[in-house]
Amino acid sequence: MRVSDLGDRLSPAAGFSPEGFQHLSFRFIVGSVARYERNGCGWMLDKALAGGGSMLNVGVHFIDMISNLTQSPITQVSGQVQIYRPDVTVDEQAVFTCRTGSGQIGVIETGYLYPSTAEDQRDFSFSISHRQSYIRGYADQFYAKSRENERASSTTIEYNTDEYYPVFLRRSWADLANGRPPFAGLLEAERALAVIEAGYRSAANGGLPEQIDATT
Repeated sequence: MRVSDLGDRLSPAAGFSPEGFQHLSFRFIVGSVARYERNGCGWMLDKALAGGGSMLNVGVHFIDMISNLTQSPITQVSGQVQIYRPDVTVDEQAVFTCRTGSGQIGVIETGYLYPSTAEDQRDFSFSISHRQSYIRGYADQFYAKSRENERASSTTIEYNTDEYYPVFLRRSWADLANGRPPFAGLLEAERALAVIEAGYRSAANGGLPEQIDATT
């Protein structure tokens, strides 16, 4: 998500200061658990092997995005998860409510619930409140309404994350070749996974908030 069109549209270069974000909400629902069985990846449905389900699989990107956009680590998370099939032990639906060290609130909802097909793989939508604008997105639309003049604009944007795998890979290669720190490296992945693990602990305790050490 750091190299996506959405990341560019919400960057400081586009006028969105990190401290200006007030609330960020992302909803990313992908295909059902049956697709993993069809593809010979049934282990993805066993928490002992996979570690987690929909939130670990696809929600981790938005945990990183919230921290990256606000330039503030997530320090608290409250989680709820749901499993529908009795033979599945990973979350088929999850909702995490996060708070950054700067006080911004983010909500991430994920699921293995969409009747996915090759041409229509997922349900992705978001809404973001910033001091400058209120932004919404769905399908291929990026909609922003200015707070200053209350005027709205809408444009087409690429939300299919599959398109950004080669972009990220080329950026990583270039960073390595030129001796630059990684755009997103193992430290960022570790921090995002710490939020995931804390959210799962919270869900196991009925949604009680869990604190995350932002210094690691």
